[in-house]
Amino acid sequence: MSPYGRMLLAAFLSVLPNVVLAEDLPARNDYAYGFDLVTQGDFEFFSVDVPIAVYQSVSDPDLRDAGVYNASGQPVPRVFEHPTDNDVDVEHQLALELVPLFGEQAELPDQLRILFHQDADGTRLEVGSGKPSGEQQSGAPVTAYIVDARDLDFTLEALVFTWPRQQKGMIGRVRVEDSDDLQHWRNLGSATLAELQLETSSIEHNRVELTKKPRDYLRISWRHLPDTWKLEKVTGIYSERGAVNRNWLTLDSVADPDAEREYLFDANGYPPTDRINVLLPDENVVVRASIYYRQGQEDGWRLAHSGIFYNINRQGSNLQSLAETVGVQRANQWRVRIDSGMTTGPIQIQLGWRPDRLVFLAQGTPPFELVAGRAKDRIERYPQQSLLGDSAIFGMLRETGQQGVATLGTRVVIAGQQRLKIREGSVWKTILLWGGLSAAVLLVGWLVFSLNREMKTD
Repeated sequence: MSPYGRMLLAAFLSVLPNVVLAEDLPARNDYAYGFDLVTQGDFEFFSVDVPIAVYQSVSDPDLRDAGVYNASGQPVPRVFEHPTDNDVDVEHQLALELVPLFGEQAELPDQLRILFHQDADGTRLEVGSGKPSGEQQSGAPVTAYIVDARDLDFTLEALVFTWPRQQKGMIGRVRVEDSDDLQHWRNLGSATLAELQLETSSIEHNRVELTKKPRDYLRISWRHLPDTWKLEKVTGIYSERGAVNRNWLTLDSVADPDAEREYLFDANGYPPTDRINVLLPDENVVVRASIYYRQGQEDGWRLAHSGIFYNINRQGSNLQSLAETVGVQRANQWRVRIDSGMTTGPIQIQLGWRPDRLVFLAQGTPPFELVAGRAKDRIERYPQQSLLGDSAIFGMLRETGQQGVATLGTRVVIAGQQRLKIREGSVWKTILLWGGLSAAVLLVGWLVFSLNREMKTD
């Protein structure tokens, strides 16, 4: 930021408290709940991810009735930023070279024969048993694969497998391990692989998420898969900026007394949900279900997703449907309707979301506090958002690079749950108050106009 820009920003921040006080923002004690904001270091502004407790403490789904106050009880500028696709790099794919292992050598690493070939393209790895190559492959099934990951310039986050289509379908477990010496192996991730045809639905699972940063070599093994099964290709998944930070919430259901085969869920808040899954209580069950959402009792239900959900257990391998992608929905009530298929017990749903980020100005004396939950903010046109929610301020501050990371404390009760609802009669009082203020402004404007006209006449 240029020195001139810093001067303008400093001048703006110096007069901001007077402007805010002139507009008479609600006091800290007018809000339902509070969260301590612990800051360390001398930074101009701080940021912190919003946990589920904040979404469950507001009356506005967009967090417009939440603000930050300093130790003197003065409100400070703040914004809530929702992550976009530009915040996380898209997944990249790379085909990995496979070295097959035959027979029992996958479980006997001390019998491995390692060959290194040096050529113009670099060092190439070959792995085999102590037997000659021809004898090794004669009739012996492939029981594992080795991947040489030494030359990768990025961190693998997942593996995607491709295999020849199985006419009768299949389901089994795959395990990925890593090592730096081909002798000592560490578990890196496991998952169920499946290729099933159930009535008119096709189910395929072919991905394993890696739980740690891989070392030099990967070993892929499996169980409960057909003897003739083999891999055609393994694709490595990575991203340059890292994995997405996503929170999850599992909700229990209650049957809808007014409808059969329908279940209701209450999130008790407004997390910005973009992933959703239905968890079935029964094994070997496939259902088609429709998922609806709404923000309150007065709103109508809207369709979020309709599709197949399942819970299959065969030969000790469990296969559950994955979360489906939906548009970001800040809803606190959800409904699931079973369109086809049967369940014998209550179902659950899983909500997934990328949390919003609170960014606030370190103005005044710490400690700072996030306050949330004031239904009257809606009829007062959300003063926290309209007066202190200018993102341009933080756009200027980010040019200096002086941003700190705050820690959010546990929720404490300030005015309590009653602040999340507007008391009867307060709406008309607020309307009359704002109407009176508006009339006063119009009156002053008319007097100024009349005085100006008289001065011109004189």
